[in-house]
Amino acid sequence: MAGFWRSWVGPSLFSGIAKVASMGATFLIMLVLGRKGGAGNLGMFSLGLILIQVIVLFSGFGLPTHLMRKVSWTVKNPGQDAGNDYYISLGIVFILSLLVFGIVFAGAPFIARRVFHDVLLTNILRWVAVAVVPYTLLVMHAEALRGLGHPVLAQVLQGPLISVPVLFWILFTFFTGVREVTALAAMAAYACASFAVSFTAIYLWYLQTNGKYSLPSFLRKIIAAKQGVKYKWRAVAALSRRGSVFMIAGVAMTVLSMTDTLMLGIFSTTKVIGIYNASVRLAGGLTIIIFSVNNILAPRLGNSHAEGNRRLFSRQVRAAVSLCFWPSLLAGGVLLAFPAWFLTLFGNEFGQGISVLRVLVLGALVNALAGPVGWVLCMTGHETVFQRLLLLCAGLNIGLNALLIPRYGALGAAVTTAVCTALWNILAAVFASKCLGVCTIYGCSRFLERRENG
Repeated sequence: MAGFWRSWVGPSLFSGIAKVASMGATFLIMLVLGRKGGAGNLGMFSLGLILIQVIVLFSGFGLPTHLMRKVSWTVKNPGQDAGNDYYISLGIVFILSLLVFGIVFAGAPFIARRVFHDVLLTNILRWVAVAVVPYTLLVMHAEALRGLGHPVLAQVLQGPLISVPVLFWILFTFFTGVREVTALAAMAAYACASFAVSFTAIYLWYLQTNGKYSLPSFLRKIIAAKQGVKYKWRAVAALSRRGSVFMIAGVAMTVLSMTDTLMLGIFSTTKVIGIYNASVRLAGGLTIIIFSVNNILAPRLGNSHAEGNRRLFSRQVRAAVSLCFWPSLLAGGVLLAFPAWFLTLFGNEFGQGISVLRVLVLGALVNALAGPVGWVLCMTGHETVFQRLLLLCAGLNIGLNALLIPRYGALGAAVTTAVCTALWNILAAVFASKCLGVCTIYGCSRFLERRENG
């Protein structure tokens, strides 16, 4: 029993440290931008970060998550090979990300003027476009490494290895006065860091697979053309269908988590976005524990499911739920008790977001209570159900944001986010309990056991 918990706490702790480093660096970047350039400057940088994540979601086409699951299944089934999926995914992802780069870069003036009504965002959008190709490749290879059994490494690649160098650059410009600290400078540094870390991720994947799956091998396969074109197109179509399920689910999740900021950009000002995003970042601190545990959980669920070991699978879920709930509750209580103190770290004008922060914290606590239900569904082949639940709540999210933001501003966005987050978690947990026999809600499994025994 002690060994089982050590196998969770150690990796989860290191994954959490990586997540804290990433979020802490991003927090400090935003803190400097907010104090030096005001809420408007912070709002532009926040919008740029969100756009990168949204665009990469489409250019990745759900294939990074599919590849992570495929690789995790092959770990316990040596007879399976992830090579074909990797090469086809690499080709699809590279072409899509290159296409998106061209569209966003060329259309930056139009998007800034027509969509966000702020021409100052033009150059921000161009740096967003520059980051698309390397960041997409980074996510794909980091997820593949996670499936291979290196979740901490995957988190380091996607988190602190990008945000920490950007923070050092911002602090350097701040203290030396070499140049003005602006959202544009921060976004340019973010794009450059994405290139460096992307090459690092590709090289580490090459090392961890002993050169079995590599970019040179991919190019040789294309040149050799040993298989017919018709077969290749069928393989591409089949993989695209599987990846699209994860992509659509990811789009729906993005709608739930980022539409608030994007619609504030449309209906409000960059100042309001800056104040709102400060609250989002603080409430997002509650996800550190959840993310850290889930980062370890996902490939393990894939392994136990591939083995058909239902007992181990249930035990892993219960361990993850326990590790998530109490730390999240403690951190949430601190934020609810002292919201003004945390918000004014960004500046006095950010104190206007107290109600917003409290609402977002409550939504995050429901997420912690429901446990890792998303990964439970995805790693057992029920990603289509997960997708449909998210689409339902994403549609509700867009409607509520359109209704509440014009009337209540940032508070309306916060209420919408909290309600929709709670709804999809509860619905997914009910499905997992009925169809898989696994209850992810904290305390629920003990209640069911007592009821069955009684």
